[in-house]
Amino acid sequence: MVEPTAIEISDGAAASAAGGGLAPAPPAYAETPRARTDGSMLGAICLTSLASGPIFLLVALGVFFLDGGLVLLLEPMMLPSLILVLIISSVIGLFLAIVPVITGTLLMVKLSEALPAMAHPAAWGAGGLLLGAAILAVLTGLNFPPRMIACLLITSVLCALLVRRIVWLEGE
Repeated sequence: MVEPTAIEISDGAAASAAGGGLAPAPPAYAETPRARTDGSMLGAICLTSLASGPIFLLVALGVFFLDGGLVLLLEPMMLPSLILVLIISSVIGLFLAIVPVITGTLLMVKLSEALPAMAHPAAWGAGGLLLGAAILAVLTGLNFPPRMIACLLITSVLCALLVRRIVWLEGE
């Protein structure tokens, strides 16, 4: 008959240091992460709001191309028109995205300061996804097609990651 062995329970850091435990402890931030105070947050909000339109267009092109519903035949003569379309989408995206970008940035910075695990880029991406889903939930009466929903959610995640990259939280 096999004797049951005692299982020792300890914190993950001590168990990892001793070579035991199931998984190593996640890396901890040296101090509570804080957003930089040199204006990078305002710059991140402005840049991301301006970039949201072109990001959406590129994501939409990718989604429609992968779905097989789009074939692109680009010629050099089209380049000025494409640049103009990107500029116009940047202006339109600025007006559509400024409030969600400000809301998401301020919320994620405060959450990152309160809970250091929320400073991780994956948490920011998840926050962007949730904010995009919340916006779509408010706009459910518009009956967006599934491709459009996918484009909006992917754009939300990419914009959240762009803001996170620019903000550069201190303590990392």
